[in-house]
Amino acid sequence: MVDEVVHGGLYRALFDEVFGELAGLSVPGHPEPTGRAASIDPARFAGTFERLGVRMEFTAVDGGLELQLTDTRPLAAVQPAIPPLRLRAVDETVFLAKGPTSPLEIPVVFFDFDDEGRPGFVHFGARATPRVVVS
Repeated sequence: MVDEVVHGGLYRALFDEVFGELAGLSVPGHPEPTGRAASIDPARFAGTFERLGVRMEFTAVDGGLELQLTDTRPLAAVQPAIPPLRLRAVDETVFLAKGPTSPLEIPVVFFDFDDEGRPGFVHFGARATPRVVVS
């Protein structure tokens, strides 16, 4: 039920109506991939990002980007493994990920790039997550 409301678009229709009436605003449309995706080098986004409870490993695979989510909470061992998610590029910093139960793709936004063009953070699942520095 929650997934249908949040990712199914019901919230978008409701918020669009409420914000439209109260403030004359509308909810922006969902991002869509563009033709520029072929020029994006997925290798610069590869790496591990981690915060309390989740590790995200991005890997360049067959010219695209793949995300492996790992639950690192204490009871993670009793949860089923999450299959890798194939990401679709929208532009130079935004990708879309579709989970196994979600009807819509969720934005994955990379930011705070270093001098080599590698992102220091990724925003996914309503939180920003820092890149792990591997020594």
